[in-house]
Amino acid sequence: MVKKALLFSLLLMIISGGIIFVQWNGYEGSSKALSDNELEQEIQIIYSEQGFAIQQTFHHLQIDKPLTLVFPIDAENMRCETKEGKCSLNGLSAMITPKDHTFTVSYRLNAPPVKSSMLLTNWFVKVKETEIKKTSIYLTDKKLRTGNWYSGLKTTGGQKKNLISYYEFQGNGGADALYWQSGPLVNVNAGVNLALYMPPETKAPEQLVSSLKSLDIPKRKTIIVTNQHAVYSSDHFHILNNSQQLAELVNTIQLNDMKNKYRFKESEEWLAEIMVALELNRVFGSQKSQKMYQYLQQQLTPEEQETYKVEVLQMKGEPMTAEQLDRMLSEVKGLETHFFQENHDAKSVIKPLLFADTRSVIVNGKVMTFKAINQKGVLLFPFQSTLRQLGFDVKSLSNSQSLLVNKGADTYRFDLDQHRFILNEEDYGLYENALATYNGELYIEDIWLQKIFLVAVNEQGDQIIIDPLDL
Repeated sequence: MVKKALLFSLLLMIISGGIIFVQWNGYEGSSKALSDNELEQEIQIIYSEQGFAIQQTFHHLQIDKPLTLVFPIDAENMRCETKEGKCSLNGLSAMITPKDHTFTVSYRLNAPPVKSSMLLTNWFVKVKETEIKKTSIYLTDKKLRTGNWYSGLKTTGGQKKNLISYYEFQGNGGADALYWQSGPLVNVNAGVNLALYMPPETKAPEQLVSSLKSLDIPKRKTIIVTNQHAVYSSDHFHILNNSQQLAELVNTIQLNDMKNKYRFKESEEWLAEIMVALELNRVFGSQKSQKMYQYLQQQLTPEEQETYKVEVLQMKGEPMTAEQLDRMLSEVKGLETHFFQENHDAKSVIKPLLFADTRSVIVNGKVMTFKAINQKGVLLFPFQSTLRQLGFDVKSLSNSQSLLVNKGADTYRFDLDQHRFILNEEDYGLYENALATYNGELYIEDIWLQKIFLVAVNEQGDQIIIDPLDL
């Protein structure tokens, strides 16, 4: 009998222990899940002659974990649902300690005078210690019988009846501005995560809409173009007055989108402007960015431009530096360049896009330290360094626009601003591109180097050999 009693007691202990373990394990898992999740909130708004009556409920709270709430600066009649936990109000702040996973506060706001539009910005309660993961707004309008309400969140429902209008907005993140206007607005299809509203009589610029559709916008934005309210901008909600302002905002969104996709050095973040230009196939950004993009267009064939664009844009999430852009450009062209490295400072004077031939240059038997420049298949050599190694004496005249070159009985004078040269008192014309200055140094095309100075330029494997003709 005693044995049976002991066995029964032992069995009860095992069962009780198992139940306690399961309960504790479940509680621990639940607590962890709640701590890993951010808050969600649900906001009920009733707008009437008395103003805005607002009830804001927070979900997925951790039990007994204190949170600080901050009410709008104009809030009145602030209250907490004390049955849901402790609440200590102090001015516009409230310290709450929920005893469940939900807590509700309520308050009132006076409405501004109704004109043709109304914008509410600081109208919702904010939580200090954590971020809001998801927001749902349910707005009942008992006062205004015309117009519509808009939010930075997605419009997920709505209905207009004789006495009230109902609106529903939902989305990730916290609440943002609420806007009402009496005049009609048309929703323009501008892609995922973006709502664009414009007056019916205003045609949305096709290029801008196309640009917006191409963007990968991580957080929803609402853009309203109207003449019924002053310009306003927040993270998710923008009010603009014309298409020019819309174009400027689209540029900003495009640039931020590009900066978010790639990892730039802080000092080189502006290079994202050139990458946007590559993506859009048009100039973009500052004057320097636009000029650099134009250099790329001038020096690359259409096929090379497309290849470079693909190579650059597929580097999402990777470090993007001036060196990296130069490396990819050199690979596409098959020639060496330091274009982006030489221009990496946004404020420095722009330097042209030059491609260097990687082959060694040998002049009169000596390997030179310089490389030939390759401009669309035409080789150019440094004027003074090349001629001096060939035995010519080169001097700049006082006006700096003329060069005097001597060798033996021959004297050459080059007037750089007139595209001509004089050989032993005989005047000869030069093609416009025969001589060109890059980064302060004068270069001469290989064909003119041969014609004027009677030398031979031979390309042999990995060498370019320049020698005087044996006359």
